[in-house]
Amino acid sequence: MKPTLDELRRFYLGDVHELRSYRPGKNSFVEGPDRRLGCYRAPGQRLTLLDVAGSGSVRHLWSTWRENQGNHRLEFFVDGAKKPALTGTLDELIAAAQRTPSPPVVGFIGNKGARNFFLPVPFKRHMRIEMETLEPTWLIFYQIDYRTGENAGSRRREEVELADALSRHGLLPSHVGGYERTITIPANAQADIATLSGPAIARRWRLKTDVNVSAHNLLRLETRYDGAATPAVRSNLADFFGPFRGVSFETDTNTATRVCHLPMPFRRNATFTLANDLPHPVTVTFDADIEPVRKWDDRWGYFHALWQQTPRTTGYRQHQVLYLRGRGHWLGMALYGTGHDHGGGDFVVIDGEGDNPVFLHGINGEDYFTFAWFGRGEHHPFAVAHSNEAGRYRHHFENPYPFHKSFSLYWGAYPDLAPRSVAYWYQDSPEDVTVTDADNPLNADWDCFGPVPLLLDKNHRPVGDLYAVLPGVSDLDAGKQFECRCVSESFVSGWMKQRSIGPMLDLTYLARHGTKIRGEIELGGMGHAFLARRVITSPKARRVTFQLSHDDPLRMRVNGREIYHGGGSNGFVTHRVPVKLDAGDNEVIVQLTNFFNVNFNWAGFALRLLE
Repeated sequence: MKPTLDELRRFYLGDVHELRSYRPGKNSFVEGPDRRLGCYRAPGQRLTLLDVAGSGSVRHLWSTWRENQGNHRLEFFVDGAKKPALTGTLDELIAAAQRTPSPPVVGFIGNKGARNFFLPVPFKRHMRIEMETLEPTWLIFYQIDYRTGENAGSRRREEVELADALSRHGLLPSHVGGYERTITIPANAQADIATLSGPAIARRWRLKTDVNVSAHNLLRLETRYDGAATPAVRSNLADFFGPFRGVSFETDTNTATRVCHLPMPFRRNATFTLANDLPHPVTVTFDADIEPVRKWDDRWGYFHALWQQTPRTTGYRQHQVLYLRGRGHWLGMALYGTGHDHGGGDFVVIDGEGDNPVFLHGINGEDYFTFAWFGRGEHHPFAVAHSNEAGRYRHHFENPYPFHKSFSLYWGAYPDLAPRSVAYWYQDSPEDVTVTDADNPLNADWDCFGPVPLLLDKNHRPVGDLYAVLPGVSDLDAGKQFECRCVSESFVSGWMKQRSIGPMLDLTYLARHGTKIRGEIELGGMGHAFLARRVITSPKARRVTFQLSHDDPLRMRVNGREIYHGGGSNGFVTHRVPVKLDAGDNEVIVQLTNFFNVNFNWAGFALRLLE
């Protein structure tokens, strides 16, 4: 029997506010004869899906394919073993996991054939996952979420026996007290609707209004903790709760009632403020279940949420969901008004302002939400999807994304849209440490050109100098224009402008300066070249260090001198490159390519000047 929502809440929400400390990872790619070098036209062909060293665990596998056009067998080789510890088709593995003593949700075959496997598969030194095709393959999609560097000294649920975890988190807190208040807020005014005393954890809180939920976009919520000067939660009610009924949120449109089940710990107090932008008063009833605690636990984080909207997308620059600095972990988001999912998807940079960044990139929009082929429905406890316009949410209870320096998540979308999002995360600070896209001092303007198809042989392998297909910088500076081409779409252009996201320059959607890009295949094809140029001004001649992260072949010149030339890798690698800067302006030229690897259809790099 499927667990109830209450049973899922008791298991997954018990310690979601305890800050994690592992390093998340993600492989996302598409396999098919028209997408990569591999052509799976016969059974028995093999591909390595994951090859990662260190201690950790695989947390989530998502895949889909058309019936009779892509079924395959998986083999999990753990810690260098010659024989697989697990083997079977994804359907067989999901069925077997469902028969084991395990977390309430270990996997399911969702609507439109989306396969999701959530049973944790741990490893101490190494994990390799191999795929063997069982039938001619038209197209296989894959996303694999994993983690490494888990802290053996932690008391968190992921590092204890599963049976122990079930008993430890299978019960509600031993004592939960209640709080209730009703208040009327005048038109175009705001008021504190609740002040909770701590130390405590708000386990559940509910808002009921005397106006229909269709007006909740004009009711704005802010929450402050422990006397903080800035709010940790900022969102309108409509998008914070959405139309969802799941583990995290419940909405009853008949009674205009909204419920949040995500735990909110605080040291001294938590104040909920509601601004009423309606032209008439609104009466609000707030009630909460409060778990008193003896003292604040330093492992805990404060619950944060942020609503954002891009008034009009350009197509080539992504919608900002979140950019912040500090320590915590990302839980997930709700997303609205994003249009067709092939417009793009999720791209995460973790600790991009630190020494060892993490890059997590998805395939298409629906895949992030655990669905396939524009599917919708309920995949509890992780995701609920109504539609691309009405709203979807994804919460990473199986694998929150820890960060220590900074965190950014952007969402790709087609032009002329107005997407909205609400980000949810936990952080060690009660203050608002988010950074707006317009005010990020690390953002930089680049001159860019591309994509240009690479010269390939009959086996789709590059021929000669990868960057020979690119025009010269002097020709572009002279105003000359050249053809840019995706797979079938093309346009003529000179320099185009692109602004970095912090230290990250994302060129995945650069072609949308001149094309609409009909489908995701137009984002990359079999390999393209790009050109990027910016100027760094130095007050004097000096030697500095560039921190450079990339996963595709890349070459960099500074003032005409080549300072770096690197090949591709199966995932992002970070390098430190010594550089001599002249006094005044210094021209930085980057030539790069885009190949299919673990970051499907992604083109770009991160560049940070280390002072």
